[in-house]
Amino acid sequence: MRRSWLVVVLLGVVIIGVSHRQGDAAEEQPSPSSGAAEAPFRLVLLGDPEWSAGTVRPALQALGALNGVALEVREIPAKGRPLEEILAGLVSSDQLREQSGYRYGAVVVYGQAERLLVQRKPGVLADNLQVLSALAPRVLWVLQPMPRINAALEAERVQVLERAGNFPALLPLSSFAALSLIQKLGGSASWINDLTFDRATSLGDFVTAILIAASLWEIKKLPTEIRLGSGASLTIPEEALPVLAQLATAVHTGELALPEINWDYAPELAEPVQLRTEQGPFFYNGTGMVPSLFDWQGDGRPELILSARGTGECQVWTFNGSELGSRPVISWKMGSPNCPWNTLSGNEVTVFQVLDFNQDRRPDFLVGTGTGELVLIRSRTDGTFGDAEKFVNQKGESLRIPYLFSAQLGHLHKELTWTLVAGDQAGNVFLVFQQGSIEKPVWTAPAPLQIGRWELQLEGATAPAFVDWDRDGRMDLLIGSRSGSIVWVRNVGSEENPAWDFPLTLVTPIAEESVLPIPHRGNGRGELWRPCPGWSPCPIAADINGDHLPDLILGDVNRRVVRFRDLTPEERAEVESLLKRRDELLPKMDHASAGEESALRAALWEVTLALLEKSRDRRYERCSWVWYLERKVLAAPRP
Repeated sequence: MRRSWLVVVLLGVVIIGVSHRQGDAAEEQPSPSSGAAEAPFRLVLLGDPEWSAGTVRPALQALGALNGVALEVREIPAKGRPLEEILAGLVSSDQLREQSGYRYGAVVVYGQAERLLVQRKPGVLADNLQVLSALAPRVLWVLQPMPRINAALEAERVQVLERAGNFPALLPLSSFAALSLIQKLGGSASWINDLTFDRATSLGDFVTAILIAASLWEIKKLPTEIRLGSGASLTIPEEALPVLAQLATAVHTGELALPEINWDYAPELAEPVQLRTEQGPFFYNGTGMVPSLFDWQGDGRPELILSARGTGECQVWTFNGSELGSRPVISWKMGSPNCPWNTLSGNEVTVFQVLDFNQDRRPDFLVGTGTGELVLIRSRTDGTFGDAEKFVNQKGESLRIPYLFSAQLGHLHKELTWTLVAGDQAGNVFLVFQQGSIEKPVWTAPAPLQIGRWELQLEGATAPAFVDWDRDGRMDLLIGSRSGSIVWVRNVGSEENPAWDFPLTLVTPIAEESVLPIPHRGNGRGELWRPCPGWSPCPIAADINGDHLPDLILGDVNRRVVRFRDLTPEERAEVESLLKRRDELLPKMDHASAGEESALRAALWEVTLALLEKSRDRRYERCSWVWYLERKVLAAPRP
């Protein structure tokens, strides 16, 4: 109900914002550099800064006073409330009473770091940014330090904000980038000890104030002393002033950046290789590929089981790295005489996993249906298979996960009981625990995966899998999502009480051409038709090459490209020229002003159309591929 009310208010806010933008904004709101005492620059700080000593406000006021900017600073603490609840009250009390113009010169948001990473579905965040953009022409989102922060994790937070939508008013401000720059410039100076990611200090608050102020106006002078109230003051070390001045300049000119993180795949992973047969890349036509591993032949080496989503088709293949055998060991199709899941006909059926549920060294099947039910099909001693056994709770009722997308069984706890992890099509992940005996198991109600205070929610359909990715003896989770990404959710608890860390991306989301939905990676560089891991990947992990490190196998949904002919040398030269032009345009768009962006988009559109025209003799078909990504090292290096 609260969200519905906020959307109604949002419509009014958007109308107000559009009306204001059509007028003369300069008459409504003075520039912060004007220093006009009669019209102070109004700044509002939203939320509770967890990495703060409570002195950002006096630091901002000191910066404003020294640089001729009259500031009116308002602080609205969160007190445990989510941002949308703060905005609902702010819009109601402030914006709707002021029926024209922006209410503030700028809004500063102290975001909840965990929520950005855990709730990656952009809907709520986009709603928040829409309201914020109507309250002020500038929205500064301060990304504060958090546990185990590094450049890769910080890049994740920035990407989450940027992918929520096109909000020209939004500017993420990274405390990590600021402190990294200061530590680099300051070297071993003693005052650097007062700037650490581990604790908040008044000097750290001054750095936050510089981030905010330098984003709004040019800082020409820095104070050497800041009055904090009650007779207390903060003295800025003289030797720190040149370094802090460089920080202010870097923020103001837009040159403050994270250490460069530019990978489609985590640095511990090799480039993906398509699994192939003698005839070429293996694929299913349809809506998804689901892989699993099982030692089908009992020779100590696992076979690869590849299932088509929703059709009930399933095959067992021998494989060696990226090469599949010449033909499947065994194959099933719904309706064929030997298919173990024929009794489920009439449903969309997916074989999610082949496993030894009974611990009798025989293959059993975990199967899901289009109605959200899960069934177990056990093998018999004579090589046949038993009836489909529905997962049930203690009352004997069928376990059902609405909009079920993927599921897998694994041993999460020390005891050899099973845990089911399942993902739905809305981006949620659930854990279900076995009770009762192996012969007659019952299952707990699905519980959302909790990370700190938040329930994990990714973008679109999720496919979770168990694996000890960091080899610490505890089962972690790898989770694929509709966007094409794979995230690693590390288990930082114990065998008795699992606990989950913030997700870190191993495979980034795909890019997508707007003319034809063709996935590509590498910021659009390279041929548009070059195959790459696509949408809704289903991950599994195991030591494939014998180096004692878990490698990654993905099944996806993609576009298969059939070539009718190769390009001539002249056509190839044209393509290379177009790709070079594309490479020139893409970085320009990242730093384009509002006036330049439309022209750059038009130029990029022309290049894209020309590239697509060069591919007119190629055919695109929906299909599912499977990929092998070799693990090169145990852990990603800390940038």
